[in-house]
Amino acid sequence: MNFIYLFFLIFSLIGLGVLDHRRKLVLYSVDKNSLVSGMLLTITIFLIIDVIGVFLNIFSSNLQYIAGIYVLPGVPLEEVFFLTLFAYVTTVLWRLFK
Repeated sequence: MNFIYLFFLIFSLIGLGVLDHRRKLVLYSVDKNSLVSGMLLTITIFLIIDVIGVFLNIFSSNLQYIAGIYVLPGVPLEEVFFLTLFAYVTTVLWRLFK
């Protein structure tokens, strides 16, 4: 059960990647460098906020649903995939409705 959340995050990223590839919205667009840079900046800012939240005991993880692999103190691997999915979805939606 620990890897189900991670599996769904990766599955969602792959599905979004297929949509992106068909529509050439973000990773396959002409101006992908600026879009990817914006996504990486967003992910980095949210990871910093997560580390601060964990340090201040504001954020915590349910051990029943995570794989137990931590990329930063108190920040599970799933959080990085979630933030990547979040940034990717918002960028794709922005490009779809632009």
